[in-house]
Amino acid sequence: MDPSKAPGIGFTIVGVRVMGNKKTARGMVLLHARVPLGNPFTLEVRDRIRRNLLASPFCKSVIINWEVHKTKPRSVVLFLTITERITWIISPAFSYSDGNYGGSVLFKEKNLLGSGKLLRVFAGYNNEAQRFTMQYKDPNILFSPVMWSIELDYQRFNLKEYDPTAEGIRKGTLLRSQTFQQFMTGLALGYFWFNWVRTSIKYQFGLVDFAIPRCLRSNPASKFSLQRCPAGSLELPVSDIGRSYYVGPMALLQDNGIWTDSIDERGKFWRWKRDARIQLKAAIARSQTIYGMMRGFDVMWTMDIASTNLGGELDYVTWALTYRHGFNFGGSREMGARHNLTIFAEQAATHNAPYFRELRTGGTALRGYISQQLAGDTMTRLRVQYKVHMFTLGWFMFRAVAVYDSAWIFYRDGGQEVTRLHERNGLRRYFLPHATGPRDRTLWNNGIGAGLRIYIRPLSMGSVGLDVAYGIEARTVRFIVMIGT
Repeated sequence: MDPSKAPGIGFTIVGVRVMGNKKTARGMVLLHARVPLGNPFTLEVRDRIRRNLLASPFCKSVIINWEVHKTKPRSVVLFLTITERITWIISPAFSYSDGNYGGSVLFKEKNLLGSGKLLRVFAGYNNEAQRFTMQYKDPNILFSPVMWSIELDYQRFNLKEYDPTAEGIRKGTLLRSQTFQQFMTGLALGYFWFNWVRTSIKYQFGLVDFAIPRCLRSNPASKFSLQRCPAGSLELPVSDIGRSYYVGPMALLQDNGIWTDSIDERGKFWRWKRDARIQLKAAIARSQTIYGMMRGFDVMWTMDIASTNLGGELDYVTWALTYRHGFNFGGSREMGARHNLTIFAEQAATHNAPYFRELRTGGTALRGYISQQLAGDTMTRLRVQYKVHMFTLGWFMFRAVAVYDSAWIFYRDGGQEVTRLHERNGLRRYFLPHATGPRDRTLWNNGIGAGLRIYIRPLSMGSVGLDVAYGIEARTVRFIVMIGT
């Protein structure tokens, strides 16, 4: 019989029964299903409810049946039978790209106590950064559209600056590096509008510390060895900086009025500086990801405003606007899409941001380039990714992928042949000679890649990936490995 002519099609939905939810609360299932009570029931409504549930963190599969109400005329009751997926995971991960390699361990529960609460504990270590994070998030307080979260975060990271000239990009020459560490805590409050518009405000307070910078010396014998930079307190003329050596990227104005890159010769960290900021976020979420294939679109705008009036010592602004759209082609309801095209675009900028808040790209964000190879205070980034489902083997779904990455990144007042310096927030920033400006041809870099993705079907997160990438301007082939990310 034609399903569109089955009894109950076109009748008003007056009730819903949930079955198979051994852990997940009934209210959480209904919150994600978004059943349009009081509206006519059609096959399109059935398929939409199914997609909503499969896109949730707890639903592995769903069967939707219905029956005509026994007493109410032209009314129907829906029966949602779900199979719950594993929503917690202890996931080791490993990633490799030129300039960045390391691993991490993640514990994540996306359906804590069966009510959709999120608990996340992350510990990661690689050659550029070490991080430990704890986060608790209630995405719908008492099944309402109000959200809140709290997080604690520690990071120790090494920022690198590479030769920004065309030849330097091809060779990947590292000129300076400096280690930072920060403790940060944040408290956020948000609201969901119409189930797909999300707004939030977060207060973050942190302490940031800085180590002695290291620089590439001009002596050929130490060409690939970074040594302590000449002290910024020497007050070298700007025209001389960078001719035969580099000073550190940043110096601190001490209480005695002297600029220095460290307190003493023993390599102690500077005194802590307070970083307090308000983060405003608004997002339109009209996408779903089913079995690793995204459909629909997301738009997100984020602005961070740091101010001394918020309890910090720094005044700066950063903002970013991102857009992501996924298109699915072919496939089936059981196995998901066979072809998937995803487009990601980002526009970001900073104003008066300190060195450790500037924008960087490379590595997995720009295939074919070293991690952190490109830097600036303004960035436009684009990624186009095409995935093709090849076959399924037990829990594993194998996909071929092709990727194109593009980044346009520069300093708005860059493009000068000599070193520049800026003084703000009690910090002196030394920019490299030839730092990319808005009119330089090196501001636009592109990469292409192809590889394999393995999606683990029963899990609500996790995949394995291997890419071979070519940086067009860098003229270099690089490999990227991702396990559990």
